[in-house]
Amino acid sequence: MVALLAILLAVVASLTEASIDGRDQLDLLMPNVSPKKKDTYLCHSIPLDREQPIYITGFVPLAKSDIAHHILIYGCPRPGATSDVWNCGEMAGQGAKSGPVCQEGSSIIYAWAKDAPELKLPEGVGFKVGGSSEIQHLVIQIHYNNVDSFLDGGVDHSGVRLIYTPKP
Repeated sequence: MVALLAILLAVVASLTEASIDGRDQLDLLMPNVSPKKKDTYLCHSIPLDREQPIYITGFVPLAKSDIAHHILIYGCPRPGATSDVWNCGEMAGQGAKSGPVCQEGSSIIYAWAKDAPELKLPEGVGFKVGGSSEIQHLVIQIHYNNVDSFLDGGVDHSGVRLIYTPKP
């Protein structure tokens, strides 16, 4: 019961913080992956609203360099695979869940490495995604250089919190 109360308080606190800050947020996270081979590159995508674009104005890393060596966020018309998570490194092609980052037209919109801090774009600047833009999916690619923490069953949900506005 005490644990449930603590979880509820944490959720309320995070909602309050978001409403005080006034920033819309979208977390792009790996869905509890467990890579087993050194130098694994994994991708995960989310579809965007085809009717209403958003404008990304900031990036908050939700990762640590002892887990994720680096992270790239791509914008794509279509992701490189239909599975929830796929191997998208240069050595991809070693199984059914492998493929490129994007099927075509990839654009890198953010890069993170080595515990870099949050990135806030200048006032009036944002990446238009979704809606009528060519970017209909966001794909997160994480390079797992050291997989020691996963060999005994550990999982990862590193990623990036996207700060956005619905208006340009």
